[in-house]
Amino acid sequence: MLNTENNVLQQVDYSTNAILMLNASCQGIVESYINPSSSGWYTVIENNLVTAQRLVREWRNSGTVYFNQDILESTINCGQLFIASKNQIINNFDALIVSPDEKIKENLIDSLNDLKNTVDLLYTGITSYEDKLKAWGNKMASAHSNLIFTVKQVQQQEEDIKSEIDAINSIITSIQQQINIDKDAIAKAKAQEKRAKTETIIGIILVPFTGGVSLILAGIGVASIADAEAKISSLNASIQDYQSKIYTDQSKLNDDNKQIVTLQGLTIGTNTVLDDMSRIDDALDSLKTLWQLYSDDMQNIINKITKAELSDDFIVAKAWFNAACIEWESVVPNALILKDGAITTSHIYLNHN
Repeated sequence: MLNTENNVLQQVDYSTNAILMLNASCQGIVESYINPSSSGWYTVIENNLVTAQRLVREWRNSGTVYFNQDILESTINCGQLFIASKNQIINNFDALIVSPDEKIKENLIDSLNDLKNTVDLLYTGITSYEDKLKAWGNKMASAHSNLIFTVKQVQQQEEDIKSEIDAINSIITSIQQQINIDKDAIAKAKAQEKRAKTETIIGIILVPFTGGVSLILAGIGVASIADAEAKISSLNASIQDYQSKIYTDQSKLNDDNKQIVTLQGLTIGTNTVLDDMSRIDDALDSLKTLWQLYSDDMQNIINKITKAELSDDFIVAKAWFNAACIEWESVVPNALILKDGAITTSHIYLNHN
């Protein structure tokens, strides 16, 4: 039945966390900015960034729609059909427990087959979403590779500030690693009883403020969080600490070089998007496995009912179906909140003035 070790409530929450994280990471790239420069590197880097921004705007606008249609709406529809069919199917079971009747058995099997077909559509919906995500992800991977290549080319030409570039690139790598570690924990944060959707938008802003600064940002989006808020706060503190180190290494450089030494920071956004896609793949694979097991369970129940002759056979099948309906009565309201609930958005801006 539904109440397994990897239950539907948990997996739907995890999947929604993952898509919100991706959307927030996308928005982080949209809000990224490079201060205009007359140097030759600026136009090339700006073009690479704009390409990534166009891609993430596309997914920011359509990705949630796809997720709602292919996954959340299908889950809601399936659950509502189970709940709507409950009384009729339970009545059929009760009648068969009292006295076997081939006509009633046929009606029961037909009803259960109809419900099984809706479960199978859940698996198909996830596959459809994954196909769309993969096609978009291939474009983003290409944009990420181009950005890395361009940044590397620009920085390799700056031999006179190589030590600063190497030092800051090392810090940026540490930031990316910390973001990935913390986001893994945030994505799997346990649900609160009162579920809501929140996201924190953090981006990359390469601007030489007074004293010199680069804002290192990534996107975080979570649904139904309990302990995630503390992890987000901890990540914010870690980024601020890294930011202080970058500021120190930038302090003696001119404005143009302050941007050059932090250009690798632009790849944090695209890398985080690709990393979030891996989280979605993991979450959806778990959900697909769950639906496949559930479909197999239903088929086994249908097969047993087809051969059933004793009251005990119908009693066992009825207990399974009743437990499934009770679980759906929790899943449907949760999925409705995740689908229709407003998203609370906050921004983190890190700077040194």
